[in-house]
Amino acid sequence: LCTILSLMIIAIIVQKCGLFGQLAASMVNAARGSGVALFTIIFFSGAVAGLFFTNDAMVLILTPMVFEIVEDIAEPDWTLSQKQPFYFSVLYVANLVSPLVIGNPINIVVARIFNMEFVPYAQWMTLPAVISMLVSYVGLWLVFRKDIPPTFKAPIPHRGREHDKISSAVSVCAAIVVALTLSGFFVGQHLGVPTAGVAVAGAAIML
Repeated sequence: LCTILSLMIIAIIVQKCGLFGQLAASMVNAARGSGVALFTIIFFSGAVAGLFFTNDAMVLILTPMVFEIVEDIAEPDWTLSQKQPFYFSVLYVANLVSPLVIGNPINIVVARIFNMEFVPYAQWMTLPAVISMLVSYVGLWLVFRKDIPPTFKAPIPHRGREHDKISSAVSVCAAIVVALTLSGFFVGQHLGVPTAGVAVAGAAIML
């Protein structure tokens, strides 16, 4: 319970720091006006984010972020069917890709039952997670390939330079704490520090 709550706290603070907002802008820019590219970037960005936080936190945070992205880029003539592929891409990946103990509450329960540490669990679950991710992506693409808009126009940002500098600095600090927390999960088992202890420490630093 401490692990789950701590990770959700970290995810919420990361969102407030603007890291997910910058991620959203980066995804739109990286897609270069291609709907298929944006669909792919959203999916795999969700997969990467799912490594750091619980799937529940990812659904609660990434879904509104993707909704804002779609609303910003949507043309007036877009229908709901043209927006749905982007929503489904983040919802599916958030619930499927969780090779780490911290990625899903059930993972934590299973790890406790079989008395598995953080690293051994990751070693066993990485291959199934990668396969499920690739199969899910291909499946979603096959289902929605006719609905994904071929192109879109990137929105023009309205924030000032000073705001961007502050937001970037705060986001970098948040990203460093997340990286240190993840590193702590791998190192912690060799030092005898439980996963919950690392998660609580990461949340405390964020606060």
